[in-house]
Amino acid sequence: MGARSGFARYLLLLSMLCLPLTGWGSQNRLAGSPSSYLRAHAQQPIHWQTWSEAVIARAKRESKLIFVSVGYAACHWCHVMAQETFSDAKVAALLNRHFISIKIDRELRPDLDNHFIQTLRRLNGRAGWPANLFLTPDLQPIQGGVYFPPEPRYGIPSFTQVITTLAQQWREQPEQIVALQQKSIAPQPTNSSPHDARTATRHLWAARFDAVYGGFDEKRKFPRPSLLGFWLDEARYAGDDAARSRVEHTLATMAVSGMRDMAGGLFHRYGTEANWTPPHFEIMLYDNAQLAMRYLEAAQAWRSPAARRVASRLLDVLIRDFSLPGGCFAASSDAVAEELEGGYFTWQEEELDQLLGRQAEGFKERWFDPFGLTVAERHVLAAQELPQSLATLTAWQERDASHWHTLAQARQARVAAKRYDAQNSAWNGLTIQALAHGAAWLQRPDWQQVAQRCMERLLKQHQTHGTLRHVDFKGQLSQNSFVQDYTTTLLALLALYDGDLNPRWITTAEQLALEMLDRFQPAPGEPLQTRPVTEHTSLPPEIQVEDDPEPSANAMAVDSLYRLAAITGQRQLEQQAKAIYEKLQHHPKVRAGRAPALLRSDWSAPQWRLEVAIVGKRSDPLVQQLLQATRAEGEVGMVLTLREPSQQLPADWPISKKPQWDDQATAYTCQALRCLPPVHDAASLTAQLRMLKRDTVALVHEKSPRQ
Repeated sequence: MGARSGFARYLLLLSMLCLPLTGWGSQNRLAGSPSSYLRAHAQQPIHWQTWSEAVIARAKRESKLIFVSVGYAACHWCHVMAQETFSDAKVAALLNRHFISIKIDRELRPDLDNHFIQTLRRLNGRAGWPANLFLTPDLQPIQGGVYFPPEPRYGIPSFTQVITTLAQQWREQPEQIVALQQKSIAPQPTNSSPHDARTATRHLWAARFDAVYGGFDEKRKFPRPSLLGFWLDEARYAGDDAARSRVEHTLATMAVSGMRDMAGGLFHRYGTEANWTPPHFEIMLYDNAQLAMRYLEAAQAWRSPAARRVASRLLDVLIRDFSLPGGCFAASSDAVAEELEGGYFTWQEEELDQLLGRQAEGFKERWFDPFGLTVAERHVLAAQELPQSLATLTAWQERDASHWHTLAQARQARVAAKRYDAQNSAWNGLTIQALAHGAAWLQRPDWQQVAQRCMERLLKQHQTHGTLRHVDFKGQLSQNSFVQDYTTTLLALLALYDGDLNPRWITTAEQLALEMLDRFQPAPGEPLQTRPVTEHTSLPPEIQVEDDPEPSANAMAVDSLYRLAAITGQRQLEQQAKAIYEKLQHHPKVRAGRAPALLRSDWSAPQWRLEVAIVGKRSDPLVQQLLQATRAEGEVGMVLTLREPSQQLPADWPISKKPQWDDQATAYTCQALRCLPPVHDAASLTAQLRMLKRDTVALVHEKSPRQ
């Protein structure tokens, strides 16, 4: 008995001594992750690791190549590779023997996602998910791709071929493989354009505009909401009719294309063909929040009932289908339902005949293509003729509204696509912005209440943990916070203030802005880093400039700091915004047209910004009329403030110095550092706002002639 006990203790001691060499790294480490995407790979035979400095150190110590695979929960092709390739025992054996394999959830680590997506783009000229890259132990990229099939297909080598070849080359000629692959990395874009960044961006994307179907891609049509926002501004502030035409045509076509779930109201991630149909069926919160804003902006700018209806339907369905118990919104929904890609969203002709009866033939003529691309013999419904404008769309919406309602009701009997309930702070910030602006512009106080509940949840988590945590996985919070969590939340707080004019939102925003600058800015006036400046990792500090697919964090920082400074009178915030913009406006990616959101942020600068300050009792009907007139002319960059005569606001706030004239509600308007005489009635205020908007167009052409 004693001998056996001693031998057992010897085996235990031996296993502990061997642990650093073969233990923790020789198993799949994803089971304990808060990420549902990572946990979904926990039972695979690959010895997946999460990204950490310890794992990178191990790769260096063992002189092994690193395989990095980046994906996310709703990613269809991530699921395909997981089933076809990563569950294969032979693939796992090769990876486990020759590579250190790291799985990354892009929703959990946007910093790593951005770094590797940019790396993949430089390697191959394009990128997407899953982003699969092979790195040397010192993190130099040598090869990468998106989807690798289990067997060679369409000229694409199998994943087994790729890893076998790389393992052999690394074992036999490591120096040669690094030198060879580094030659294939494309250089960063240069300042080749002779024009300024705004003109270069106009020229680039005007040339890429699809005059038939709208959008700015030949194939695999992405909505590009930041770019649509750029063209909206060119139409509003510069009076560019061609810009308006591009935006209207794209918004109208997308709204009736296969990329929009017509029976629901939300948008899929992108269209796989030039006509947006069929779509990539997953639905992302950040896409729909941004597209809601673009349709709201179009509704405001051009008094478009069609854009208003698309935005209203989108936000109502988002609240219905994506709301989480805590008050915020889920990250995404899957492309697959009942093991069929697009199964929840597609239709058989017989279903339409049965559900619509005698009305089916006319409906099918307008929305059903019997010869179009199908998904397992099921059809994506999309308009069979192209709308010429948003005005055309209005009649279409009214004509078939009851039919879409019938299909939506019938579809409730289906098994819905899986929803992924991660609460992403940055994406929820984008959603709050759309809800709050929509509440103010379309007079939907219920949206303001929904937006407020979500913000209060984010702020409660901030108060509890001392920082905005990036993701909440059903109560399990990630340990990371990133700059985009702060910038989107700042813009959301400003939107909430625009909705109810409660100064508490501005007080909170001011505190959060100072915290953001302290945590993410390496020095005053410098662009913000993605990770806190106190975090030191093997990767270089990341400064986000490009919009892909959300607005860049620095663009949102400039926008929010400018607008916050206008309300609070804090000049240092304005100086920070100006310095960041000036540092980045000559960045190669900005000059290459990849940062339209940064160019948008400049409209919030003092030389362009439209400001309205109203002094009077909130309960006064005249004040309500002035507020309604302002919001009827409202736009994202406008700064609206309100002070009641007895209200004590901070002395630095400019509105604190504005009196109420003749004991009447008084409105003050300013733009481009020029202020007009105060007025007391809504008609005069509307006339002033419209005049200032016309003056802006003239001023833009004077300062920056269209080229």
